[in-house]
Amino acid sequence: MQRSILLVCLTLLSAAVPVLAQNSANNYLNRGNERVAKHNFTGAIEDFTAAIAFNPDFAEAYYDRGNALLAKGEFDASIADFDRAIALAPKFVKAYYNRGYARYQKALHDSAQIPAALCDFDKVIALNPRDEAAYVIRAYLHGLHQDWEAAIADCSRLIALNPRNANAYNNRGAMRVGRGDWDGAIADADRAIAINPHFAEAYVTRGAAQYGRNDFVETITDCTRALSLNPELASAFYFRGNARLITGRVEAALADFNEAIRINPAWASAYATRGLLYWLNGKQAEAEKDFDKCLELDASLRPQIEASLREAKQSLARK
Repeated sequence: MQRSILLVCLTLLSAAVPVLAQNSANNYLNRGNERVAKHNFTGAIEDFTAAIAFNPDFAEAYYDRGNALLAKGEFDASIADFDRAIALAPKFVKAYYNRGYARYQKALHDSAQIPAALCDFDKVIALNPRDEAAYVIRAYLHGLHQDWEAAIADCSRLIALNPRNANAYNNRGAMRVGRGDWDGAIADADRAIAINPHFAEAYVTRGAAQYGRNDFVETITDCTRALSLNPELASAFYFRGNARLITGRVEAALADFNEAIRINPAWASAYATRGLLYWLNGKQAEAEKDFDKCLELDASLRPQIEASLREAKQSLARK
């Protein structure tokens, strides 16, 4: 009799172990998310790891740990956790999105990451065709790849989902600047400004398109308006600086490039353009320093620097 009771108790105990383990896993998961809310990502990662130790098939724990790693900028480790979450839950939309976002962050410095990131956002949109954020990042990825038509198409889908989305109009305008469709870009920026008259970035987009049309006065006007709305907008200083440089306002242009670089010290093109300004003014040492910094940040800009210098030399020779 005692033996029978013991066997029954052992059977019940063994059945309870997975439940107890899952309860422990949930407790660690909950505490981990509390730590994430307090920006204690290291502590959160410890908790999510403990949750996984209790339940190695806990997709949510891998996902949450991936998010904490992503917040710390540990992109490869976060991608590995999202991989595991997706393997356990193949329709885990948020895991595809965040894996794609981690890959997008890597793609900003390594174009080889673009195809994998695009695949993730393709999957997000296939699972949820109304996910506006997925269209935004997929458009950015197409833009990084200079596939302007695909980027514009994604922005247009966003507009179809929400015709009052000022960001979507502005993003489409920026992609049209990339394609060289100046009139289309201006029309989109106008629409974004009509929806939100205080949208500083839309004035910059319009200013960039005006620059493409050689309307440098309007570029300066739009970028100045943008800076009145957001004095820390590096792109507004950059495009205004270019317009001032080409219209002969060298000191004002230099001041704008200095501000653009102060706000965004990793903007390679700003160093390249300031370097050209220094070169045109006979400041060779300063020019070389800026060109070197530009190429350190983005070696792919070397042909553009060389072409700009050739054009500048030819222009001086004609004078």
